[in-house]
Amino acid sequence: MAMGLEHDTEAPIQAGLNLRGTVDGHIVKVHASRRSRTRYAGEIRYRSYHGHRIEISVTTSVMTRCAISRPANAFERWAARTNRWFGAAEVERKGEACDFLTIWATEKRWVEPFLNRSDVQEKIQILFPESDLPPNVGLKWWPGFLTYSQRIDITRVNAAKMTRWVRSLVELAALAEASPPTVEVPLNRWERWSLDQPILAGCAVVGSLFAIVIIIGLAVTAALIGLSFAMSR
Repeated sequence: MAMGLEHDTEAPIQAGLNLRGTVDGHIVKVHASRRSRTRYAGEIRYRSYHGHRIEISVTTSVMTRCAISRPANAFERWAARTNRWFGAAEVERKGEACDFLTIWATEKRWVEPFLNRSDVQEKIQILFPESDLPPNVGLKWWPGFLTYSQRIDITRVNAAKMTRWVRSLVELAALAEASPPTVEVPLNRWERWSLDQPILAGCAVVGSLFAIVIIIGLAVTAALIGLSFAMSR
């Protein structure tokens, strides 16, 4: 396949497309899976295509945290702010390639001049085309690897575009490795466990979401019962 990527037989979830390979000394993984939504036509329920989720990960020796995204709604803005839970702070946008993006990082003194470099901004423009930005697109730097993800209609993806994304990520990793941040940030316990046990971690996240929904539902029901009792007296 393009750039020497082959089917990843070790991927924890074999659904969808899973590729793996080494590009310029960096391990690259690509995952693509179909997304759909439930729609209703009267009493008829059906599933409609909602694009493909594509995620590319690239290993690196740089140990830092930096999240770049463009939140489109209140929930995505809240999700971006959760980066503070990992010690990150919002960074002032730097350069034309980043002036419409939201950036959070653990080491602002490193990431600000790094993102202001012309060679770095060239890669950012490929990953975040302002005039043709897909939904839910984001670049996230974790300790030891970086990921790029987006939701896109699969008919808009071809080998040339995928190669540009992979090449841009690999070159970003190399540029950072040539001038790394002074402070190394380790993975936390949850992140290490989720990397070792991705399926169990996914189940834990889904279970937590269901538990939150149930708790909220019970709280609302209790409040309505209390209000009804108070009004009946």
